[in-house]
Amino acid sequence: MLDGASGSPGHIPYEQIREAFESISRRAECYGYPGAGGPWDARVAYSEYASSVLRLPGRVKPENIIATAGAQHALHLIARVLRGGVKVAVESPGFIEGIMAFQAEDHKLLPFHVSIDGRVEHPSSKANVVYSVPSHHNPTGITYPAEARQTLKSLAATGLLIVEDDPYRPLLSPPPEPVWEPGSNVAYVSTLSKAVAPGLRAAFTISPDWLVEQLALASQHDFAVSTLTACVAARLIDEGFIEAYTSEMGEKYRQRLKALAEELDSRLPEIPRSDPQNGGFYLSVLLPCNARMVAGEMLKMNAIILPAEGFYIADPQKGLARISVAKLRVGDMVRYVEALRLSLERCRGNRR
Repeated sequence: MLDGASGSPGHIPYEQIREAFESISRRAECYGYPGAGGPWDARVAYSEYASSVLRLPGRVKPENIIATAGAQHALHLIARVLRGGVKVAVESPGFIEGIMAFQAEDHKLLPFHVSIDGRVEHPSSKANVVYSVPSHHNPTGITYPAEARQTLKSLAATGLLIVEDDPYRPLLSPPPEPVWEPGSNVAYVSTLSKAVAPGLRAAFTISPDWLVEQLALASQHDFAVSTLTACVAARLIDEGFIEAYTSEMGEKYRQRLKALAEELDSRLPEIPRSDPQNGGFYLSVLLPCNARMVAGEMLKMNAIILPAEGFYIADPQKGLARISVAKLRVGDMVRYVEALRLSLERCRGNRR
């Protein structure tokens, strides 16, 4: 099966994770309660990770870090402490699981459009909060242009809270300029799910002073963070493994995206596509047929594409589809794009 739909990494470093578990297995502190904000050693390690791997500007203080059980846990914590049904500007299309964190707390969603050609609509002036994935946006694969990033920075300077969800940054080269900067009104969310393994449920948020204490208290109420896996994550960071590993995997994903883009441009030059130049998992295409119909035809040829209709809050583009290279290889791209081309021919024929 040619899996072009997966959002999980295509390779898991099982042996290194096993060794990290063994190395911390006799540390009594790794079996205790995580405490408010998560284990301190993990927060210190995430602070180092922010500099060495994420290359965030300035120094990230461990006091401003909250360890979480995955990025979605971080988003749920943020949404939970924003009481009162605030107005949240969200991307459409956008990462729907992240958006649902705010929807679950009855916040009002105000969609703003993101296009596969890199255009980003200005978030609503009525919003109190903006939630975005500006670096390797999901599902389009675009990276926000400089003017869109500056818009978010300017909004943060006025007092709006910007929630910057940045799961793919360890795999991007060069890493785009983050919206977050020291002292900004930005809650920055990072995770090891795309960089290492989603099953670790190891992630964190860097939050402004006014928010971090509230998040620490909220995290203490659910105790979702595993002290054991937080210790494993800290070990992988401290020994330098993740920095080298993400560099290697990031290059592999960039080569796959390049091969996919070349095949699309060669076999389907009329199909608009995004251009994820920094790497990552995804490239999106705007098909002339309903993407669900195309996906059904591709499945008959043992190939999977992800229709992106479900990523929209309103007015979906039914032809938008996301292709992931996480589990495709460079050698798969000819067969994969040919399956897409044949499926489009069949869908066009069915419309006649």
